[in-house]
Amino acid sequence: MELHNQQLLDVLTREGVLINVSVRYWRGCKKLKARTSALMPRDVSNRLISLGHKRLLPKDATADLALIEGRAHALIEANTFPFLNGLGHFLPTRNWRR
Repeated sequence: MELHNQQLLDVLTREGVLINVSVRYWRGCKKLKARTSALMPRDVSNRLISLGHKRLLPKDATADLALIEGRAHALIEANTFPFLNGLGHFLPTRNWRR
């Protein structure tokens, strides 16, 4: 079994690479709570009502970051395929941009 795993690893590393992209940035939002609104906490059921978020910054302040995030994920989706049930993506060498 060990030899088979090594052969599989050799083929994978010769034919492409595993990649995982994570783009994270502060969204500038705060989760709303019943006590910060006109509602009484006892009147708000978490099972039925989601109060949402309020913006701490104008939407356009993070628009460029959101665009970069979307483009990064689109690039990965277009050039790779899910690997190990979506834990990563496999980027074949033929899809590398040089």
